[in-house]
Amino acid sequence: MRRLAQPLRLTVFGTDPRHAISLINLMIGQPVVSPSIPRARIQFVHGDVAQARVQYRDGSKKLFEGSEFRRIFEDNPSRVKIAIDLPVLKKLSILIAADANARALCADVDKTLPPADISLWTGGELSEPMVEAWEGIPDRLRDHSYLVLAPSMEFANWKALAQEFVEVIRVDPLRAQEAKNAEGGVDKEAFKESGGAHIVKTIKREIDMLTQSALDAGELLLARYADQLEVPEAEVPAPVIARQGDTHEAHTAPQPGSEEEAHRDRAAPRREQVYSVPLGKLASRSRLLNSPSAAKAAPQKQRTLSMAMKNMPKPVVRPVSKVSTKPRVRSRKSGPAATPWSLGL
Repeated sequence: MRRLAQPLRLTVFGTDPRHAISLINLMIGQPVVSPSIPRARIQFVHGDVAQARVQYRDGSKKLFEGSEFRRIFEDNPSRVKIAIDLPVLKKLSILIAADANARALCADVDKTLPPADISLWTGGELSEPMVEAWEGIPDRLRDHSYLVLAPSMEFANWKALAQEFVEVIRVDPLRAQEAKNAEGGVDKEAFKESGGAHIVKTIKREIDMLTQSALDAGELLLARYADQLEVPEAEVPAPVIARQGDTHEAHTAPQPGSEEEAHRDRAAPRREQVYSVPLGKLASRSRLLNSPSAAKAAPQKQRTLSMAMKNMPKPVVRPVSKVSTKPRVRSRKSGPAATPWSLGL
């Protein structure tokens, strides 16, 4: 439940800050940050009031309001956290970690990549530190990592590692932004040719997939511990049993009125007493045990967990990468990091 209440975490990681920032400006819908800064460690979160919290290398911190965003990078801060009221940030919290110096970029990779749910890798050159950073991330994140290159970037530099990503995407974010801001509305053809439509569709698909994964994990947990979640049924009131020789009239309280009304009341036909029995709550509170398909499968039999498991929806199949793949080698650092929202992927 906590996982569903929080936005998914997207990290853009690479050695080309200009391309990374332009990519994020495209995703959030407006150019919040200038792509001209030499390095970036910026986090975007949702907030009702636009503000930025800045931390400098000497440990000092400063708060900027929305109208002062242009001054955020004047003194080369080490970290920036921007809160802004944008719809996309209700579903995604975004972290940019970009630096032209690959060694400096990968120095704190353990704090940047493992917490993410989705990662986008950018950069014109594939260096040894980038390969080491890739080997250090868990397999869970590798299954949701994409290589995003600008049209001018050489793919040959990434060819050895590209097959490990889910997909290689070509995006020209500046051209895509121009297509979105075209006069008369979005230029759909130009937006599609720039790769903007594809990257937006990919992120939306990942959000739906990971959200459904969290829901499936919750259903499995409820089904697994259904016996422990049973609520005892309410006590059934004992019916009143008439003793031999008693009549219904003996239990009827005398009603005020004329003798004629009393005679008419005694002559009226009597119906048996109907007792209302309150039912207990469903044991698992899960749609698995009470789905229409499970009811049709065994209308006369008591539904069981095994019957419900047969009617479970099939797991979502990840789209096949456009780049040829080979068997993945498990990371040395990655261990059994199964979490409730990673089950069922």
